[in-house]
Amino acid sequence: MSDAGTETFWLTPEERTALQNYRAARRALESLGLIRSDRSTVGEVAERIVCRAMKLSRADSRVRAAYDARDEQGATYQIKARMVADLKGHTSFDFKVSPTGFDYLVAVLLTHDYEPLVMIRVPLAEVQRHCCASADGLRFRWTQDPLTAEWLTIYRPVTPE
Repeated sequence: MSDAGTETFWLTPEERTALQNYRAARRALESLGLIRSDRSTVGEVAERIVCRAMKLSRADSRVRAAYDARDEQGATYQIKARMVADLKGHTSFDFKVSPTGFDYLVAVLLTHDYEPLVMIRVPLAEVQRHCCASADGLRFRWTQDPLTAEWLTIYRPVTPE
């Protein structure tokens, strides 16, 4: 495992306020039964955070099957995110088909207020090695164990002063 330390990938105050307002509006719409999930917003916010933190360029297409971003050396990144209460729980990052077409998975865990808790960068070979079958495809499971694995890089946000 390598820890990238305290990279600065928090949200700007304007982004944080806008997301808090958005989240409040989403909760109201959910309580009225008009919407049922945050999926698209979560992914968009995670892509922005990852690209800022790792100095990546987002893919030209909003919907790209294989990757979401690219670095200056040409490596490609699939970015997946989940909202969680804390880092103690379990979650997974799902693939409909065998993961291919990117060099790294960047898995991001956000609070329900879109604050980044942690993101991990995993080489594709390790993603393929650690995926398990599920009813809908393949699943890369998140538990506390990945935080100690030697095959990933961890990025942790710092609080702006």
